[in-house]
Amino acid sequence: MKRKSTVLLVSLLLFSSSFCHAQNLRTIGELSKKCQRGDSAACIKLKDIAINDEDYKMRSAATKFLTDQTILKKIALNDEHGFVRADAAEKITDQTVLKEILLKDNEIQLVKAEALKKINDENLINYVALNDKDRSVRIFALGFVSDQSVIKKIAYDDQDKGVCRTALVKITDQTVLRDLAVINSNNVGVLESALSKIQDIDSLLIKTILQKQPSNIIKCKLLSFEPFIKNAVQGVSINAKETEKNFPYQNVNWLKTVDYSVAISIFNKSFFSKDYLARKPGAVEAFDKGSDHKTYYGTFDFFEVCDTLLSCVPYNEIQQILLRSGFDDLRIACLERVTDQELLKKLAISDKEELMRIAANDRLKKLIGSDQR
Repeated sequence: MKRKSTVLLVSLLLFSSSFCHAQNLRTIGELSKKCQRGDSAACIKLKDIAINDEDYKMRSAATKFLTDQTILKKIALNDEHGFVRADAAEKITDQTVLKEILLKDNEIQLVKAEALKKINDENLINYVALNDKDRSVRIFALGFVSDQSVIKKIAYDDQDKGVCRTALVKITDQTVLRDLAVINSNNVGVLESALSKIQDIDSLLIKTILQKQPSNIIKCKLLSFEPFIKNAVQGVSINAKETEKNFPYQNVNWLKTVDYSVAISIFNKSFFSKDYLARKPGAVEAFDKGSDHKTYYGTFDFFEVCDTLLSCVPYNEIQQILLRSGFDDLRIACLERVTDQELLKKLAISDKEELMRIAANDRLKKLIGSDQR
């Protein structure tokens, strides 16, 4: 019974609060109408609510009806609540005030966004996109930047990869996009954005990225962009991701592991999906001995992914990949599907890559041994 009474009391209080708030909003609406008709007392009351009311929702509601640029400036620069400052910024037309808002340290994105929508100073927009402390403000400002030199500088220099990725989407220079793909060879998001905009992804670009020794996750992403794979397997896409997890264990706070997942689809129809748990056997024991937690990381079998994908590739195309692709791991994976001993001899003797020569020689020995049996 006591609990029911408490619930009823809380419900009544909430209803009363909502009712009072609705009444107050109607009061503000009425004051606004009177002010528009020239009632100076109503205008003064409206300004007083916008500046001094204890409830930020009331200040916000009153601010939306103000036109006095001096009062709006005061609210936009000084109100303690970001929503109210944003409402004021939305109504400001004075370019000097908008500039002051944009140059204000530690102002939230919501407020600066309203100023960016109306500022007509291109140099200031560029400055904000390049220098604002808040990544979300820099990203929003980028939407108003048209100068390719500024966009390129952000893509190259900004320390936040989310900002870099936003800038990259606006770049049109193919040479710059190729360069950024190589520079960001270990960042999945930025690399994918660059590759999606590059018109001609050739074997040389793939090989250059691979020389940066990217993770297996990125290698999987690259497979779907590899030109020979794209030609041989129409509509192929590879979704690969890495997830870090912390697990409690005995006397330590956590035991870090990494899970990988890879899914291959052709025209959105999945034909391969696998999760790989990267925690190695004995990881807990190694942790107890104080080893570097990175030693617990395992990796999924990248060659398994390659082999699965190659199962969709015609034999003559596999030979083309062997001879012309810049993706050496993919070429090595192809060897298990090759039976032409003359081709294998040629690769074992004259291929430019030592690992490829070794792998071709091993495959050749395996075939010769099989023939002898």
